[in-house]
Amino acid sequence: MRNTVFNGMVQYMVFQPEDKDFETGVPIPDNLLGCPKGLKRVLQERGLWRVNLRKQYGRVKKPAPGVEETEEEMLRRTLDQCAEGKNCCALRIMA
Repeated sequence: MRNTVFNGMVQYMVFQPEDKDFETGVPIPDNLLGCPKGLKRVLQERGLWRVNLRKQYGRVKKPAPGVEETEEEMLRRTLDQCAEGKNCCALRIMA
């Protein structure tokens, strides 16, 4: 992960001193500063998180025994199995 620009603002992929908890507004604890943000946090910052959003839609079938695949291939296979459309799960939204 790397920092990016979203809607004209820099979005950091690790917690910064000015970050606050979305539910409580309490500053992020010092022990999390510099730690990677999770998928939920990134989507919250982009205004794309919604209640009960799943990480991925349904169960993902594993590749055939003995078949090696890259992370990119695994993600593509996961998204191909997504039956609900482009906004059904967090992985699909981020893709």
